[in-house]
Amino acid sequence: MAEINGVKITDGEFTRLQETATAFVLKRAFKKNQKFKDEEAILKDSTTRKGLQKIFLYNGKTLLNLNPKLYKLLPKTAPERKWMDTFWQQQSVLITEYANSNFTHFDRDKKNGFMEYIVDLINERYGVPKNAKDTWNPADIWLVRDQKNVEKQIEAAIGSKGSPIEKLNVVMRRMLREGELVGVSLKLISGKAKYVLINADYKFLSDMDRMYNGYKYKLGKIIYRLQMKDKMQFVTQDTVIFVKNSDNKDIAKFQIKGNGTSSLTNLKIEGTELGASSAKLGKAPLNLVEKLADYYAKPEGNQKIFNPYTRKNGNYPTTKDEFVAHEIANYNKSTSFSQRFANLYDTDLVETDIQKESTRKGAPTPFEENMYTVLSKKDKFGEEVQGDKYWFANSKLMQLVFVDELLKMEEGTRDEFLTDLLFLCQKQGRKVYSFGPFGKLY
Repeated sequence: MAEINGVKITDGEFTRLQETATAFVLKRAFKKNQKFKDEEAILKDSTTRKGLQKIFLYNGKTLLNLNPKLYKLLPKTAPERKWMDTFWQQQSVLITEYANSNFTHFDRDKKNGFMEYIVDLINERYGVPKNAKDTWNPADIWLVRDQKNVEKQIEAAIGSKGSPIEKLNVVMRRMLREGELVGVSLKLISGKAKYVLINADYKFLSDMDRMYNGYKYKLGKIIYRLQMKDKMQFVTQDTVIFVKNSDNKDIAKFQIKGNGTSSLTNLKIEGTELGASSAKLGKAPLNLVEKLADYYAKPEGNQKIFNPYTRKNGNYPTTKDEFVAHEIANYNKSTSFSQRFANLYDTDLVETDIQKESTRKGAPTPFEENMYTVLSKKDKFGEEVQGDKYWFANSKLMQLVFVDELLKMEEGTRDEFLTDLLFLCQKQGRKVYSFGPFGKLY
């Protein structure tokens, strides 16, 4: 839940308004056939300003104050300044990139718009759920030169039912390169806007297939923290995996954590670019992570890193008794959680914040003690029961298995797996799934 100038709005709803506003500003810029020279120029254009004011009216309340006279008096941290800078940079980049494209359709989610068309098409023809369109193509808005003609070309190209989704991607690649149909993935812009084409040509895809031309990264370090924040949770809920380039510089990271903070959930794996922009790269679709893990497991028989068993929270302890029972059943085996933590502790690739051994003879290790603390508590009768936030321990154990199995991979295989995992977050490539072409503006 976000709060914008005192108005509460869900993150998803505010994102929808942002994307609608981008499409509207682009429509105005292309119709005028000129870039707005700065943010204030957008607000001084009365038609554009009134359109934005209408978009950012939520439940009768104004989210953004877009009065041009007051705008320059606002602090740089104000949401109006942040978003108007983003809208201004977005239109500046795209009207330069597609100066002669003559777009007539600027769509986020209009009735009978291109988004509605493409979502219905991939659902009916390829079985992609309507709420999972971004798994195939994360474009948030579409710029279209001639909607009817574009749809006609697509229908002709994909042919009969049963044809692979790659046929759709082929025709959309050509239209993207020619500025006929442009899907754009949008991010809040911090610093100077960047625009890159993704999955747009065969050289790009071939280079990623071969991990050539800079498309190969290496494991940097892993941060796995288990110090206690209080008696219910750890100091962090996540595990962070860094990847570096051939110059040994960290260029991205994965955050692995539960897909929620108030109940038992499965993991999510989200990539973030490092550097000035620190742009989020997206979440890796978990079904594709499973396919990727299987792809890299075959040469060396490692099937554990992410499979139907290891990815489900129901297969991990939710109480101290379940944790102890697992450790007894796996005593002195590589599958015990204590042994997995010891593996992490014993490598220079992992940073952790607790000791491996107990300082008291016969006592639980710090790892075990902290797991007990989160998984259990004493009730008013002094009986041991499930902890108030047991799901944090459940998630940390899932993360532990993922990282331990990652480290067991042969180094070259591990680096290739992480490289492809980073591509999955960004919906790039075709190794385990043929992603659609789009432009990324961030």
